[in-house]
Amino acid sequence: DLHMERLAGRANDKVISDYRWMVEEYRIQLFAQPMKTRMAVSPKRLSKIWDKMS
Repeated sequence: DLHMERLAGRANDKVISDYRWMVEEYRIQLFAQPMKTRMAVSPKRLSKIWDKMS
């Protein structure tokens, strides 16, 4: 997954901590659907956040 690749080696980077949290929320939405997440996250939203940080 593109978003996981972006996080590779940068798990503790404070600059991308919000992005990392959103990726984790997205993973929950995909793989643990009965669980509720704090926010709705989509690949499009993740890409927009990444573009703003770059």
